[in-house]
Amino acid sequence: PLVAELSAPRFLAGGDETTVALDLTNLSGKPQALDVRQEAEGQLRLSDSPGSQTALLQLADGQRTTLRIPVRALGGYGQGRLKVSVNGMELPGETLQPFARDWTLGIRPAWPALVKNFRAVLKGDSWSLPAGTLDAFEPAGREALLAVSSRPPLNIGEQIR
Repeated sequence: PLVAELSAPRFLAGGDETTVALDLTNLSGKPQALDVRQEAEGQLRLSDSPGSQTALLQLADGQRTTLRIPVRALGGYGQGRLKVSVNGMELPGETLQPFARDWTLGIRPAWPALVKNFRAVLKGDSWSLPAGTLDAFEPAGREALLAVSSRPPLNIGEQIR
C-alpha cells in the first residue's frame, strides 16, 4: 500500500554533506495521515538533527511526495545506514505494523589509497618505521604488510630484458 524509494549516491566521502530524496507513494486506495521517522547510524548523520527526525504527511490516494533529508558522512572507511519507519497506515479490516526500510551508503576517503614501501638490508641490525610515517594515512584504513626474505626483491623478468 505504500512505496518508498530512496535516491542517494552510492558512496560519500568523509565530511560530505548532501540531500537524499525519499519518494513516498500512497497506493492504499484511501487517503493516509503518516508519521515518517528518519534515523541515521554508522558513518552517516542527519544534518538537521543529532538523532532522528520526524515528518507528518497527508497523502491522498495515488499521491506521491518527496522528502528531502540532509545527511553528512563521517570520516574513515565504513558504511552509513539511513532507516525510515512509517506509522499511521490504515486499511479497512487490517491491523498494519509500522512500515520500515533501510538503505546503506558506503563511506570512504575522498582521496585515492596511499602506499609507502620501505626496503632495508639488515646485517644483524633492527629496523623501525620512520617517525611520522603513519601521519599521512587515514586512521580507519591503515594497513601494513611486512615481508622478510633472505633474497633481494628482484624482478628477474625485468632484469633479463
